[in-house]
Amino acid sequence: MNESLLVTQHPFTLEIGLTLAVIGFTFYLFISDKFSTDISAILILVVIGAVSQIPQVDTLLPPSVLFSGFSSNAVIALIALMIMAGGIERSGAMDRVAQGIVNLSRGRQFRVIALVCGSAGLMSGVIQNIGVVALFVPVASYLSVHTQVPINRILMPMSFSVILGGNLTIMGNSSLIVLNDIIRTNSAPEINTHAFPIFAVFPYGCALLCAGVILFCTAANRLFPEAASTKNRERSETVETSSLQGPSLQRQTETADSVTQTPSATVAITCFGGSLILALLSDFPIGWGLWSGVLAMFLLKVINPESAYRAVSWNTVVMLAGLIPLGIAVDYTGTASWISTGLVRALPPEPFLIPYPVLIQITLALLTASLTLVMSNVGATVLLVPLAIQLGQSTGQDPITLALLVGLCASNSFLLPTHQANALVLATGHYRVAEFTRVGLIVTSIYLGIVLVMINSLT
Repeated sequence: MNESLLVTQHPFTLEIGLTLAVIGFTFYLFISDKFSTDISAILILVVIGAVSQIPQVDTLLPPSVLFSGFSSNAVIALIALMIMAGGIERSGAMDRVAQGIVNLSRGRQFRVIALVCGSAGLMSGVIQNIGVVALFVPVASYLSVHTQVPINRILMPMSFSVILGGNLTIMGNSSLIVLNDIIRTNSAPEINTHAFPIFAVFPYGCALLCAGVILFCTAANRLFPEAASTKNRERSETVETSSLQGPSLQRQTETADSVTQTPSATVAITCFGGSLILALLSDFPIGWGLWSGVLAMFLLKVINPESAYRAVSWNTVVMLAGLIPLGIAVDYTGTASWISTGLVRALPPEPFLIPYPVLIQITLALLTASLTLVMSNVGATVLLVPLAIQLGQSTGQDPITLALLVGLCASNSFLLPTHQANALVLATGHYRVAEFTRVGLIVTSIYLGIVLVMINSLT
């Protein structure tokens, strides 16, 4: 037996039990869907604070940290990305994208899917997933009407490709942004000095996106039968009229509470690109560079404050800010240590086919992918990254590698339409949950295989 795996079980305490109860309550809230995700996150935050006030309990979280999620770099960066995505949409840049794809594809399904999935996937490397999907839903509807490609063969592949392409950069994926935040705030010097550069995950994202595009281009007819798309095409005509032409009309008729002249697409793209350069080259947090781009859009009248507020998905922001302290509590109370040491001790003493390091990686990858289905990718990340770090320290593996594994697998959310990107296309594409499960099982398996192979090859 590997001696590094002879670890001592972390003692169970009242604080650990209460933290586990809060985690269980969190699962219940997200699975039962009794409240919206933002209300659930606020409820969790209040519960953590209330439990910490019980006299017999050694606090689950210091009061000074309870609301730290609202000031985290992850939340600040996410708001800026949503505002700039709104500015790009308002500039009409996406109208040009739709017409360009029509011209390049010449109505051929293979080309339409490849161009939509490829362009959306690449864009998601620098814009948050939900923003990219919101921009491409009207584009997909327009393409379905003008190329006669069933919309159900465009929307789900596009949504999945956006999730896959989000792994091209750290800033394109909120779970990876949160991963970096957790690493920076870890108390161990050997951990908090190893935050990932923006393009550290590019090889993973590139492989995942290419695999997804190839799958959807070559197997679209089998994955999305024509018979299931008759009503989808009819629906797409309505969506195309209201979603693609509607915003263009709105851009021309905005009045008092909005900018009255359609902004230049070139100006909007320049502001966004400049913010990315600042985020890449500056030693400041990513949020600083992105908010510089927001300021430029304000000054150049690409978007005004009222439109910026409307562009932000505030329920997503509140959900993220409310869940981050729960992840901190998992580390602060020793819950991560208790789970990780218990997990190690529960592993079989002498695996015959799979080496221990690989067995631990597979277990962690499956656990992360499972949690991200019933929570959010951010929720799974804030809960499991501290566990992964502790698990790495307990077993002699590189804790940063295991933390990266969690950050990547937190986006492996394809079996159910619980990811926000998938939820946005569910109604428009008239998909059933069973369709997500059927197609998602294939994508999930490919995703796990690629990440596990590459993480052992590149680290």
